[in-house]
Amino acid sequence: MAIEANGVVVQAQRQLGRPWAVVSLSLVFELPDGRETAPYHVAGSGAIDHFLHRFDVARADDLVGMTMTLQLNAAAAENPGVLQVSTHREPVPESIRRAFADSDA
Repeated sequence: MAIEANGVVVQAQRQLGRPWAVVSLSLVFELPDGRETAPYHVAGSGAIDHFLHRFDVARADDLVGMTMTLQLNAAAAENPGVLQVSTHREPVPESIRRAFADSDA
């Protein structure tokens, strides 16, 4: 069963594989309890470009320090695996919710 957690990118590296020169992006996240995840890989230059665009950054290094929402498997493990990464969703303050709710009336 996967659980959702926020994680901060502590490592982001492009890697060049051999023998076919496959490019991948390797990300490691720090969880709120201080544990680090197993590396999460985005494979292929097109997928990497799309991933960077989703987070509005130009380079992999620019991801370090960003908070992202993660789907984790084996969440109790020393280094949980990451199944999926999405943008961090800040909760909407209640005052903002009320303001928009009042405008619909």
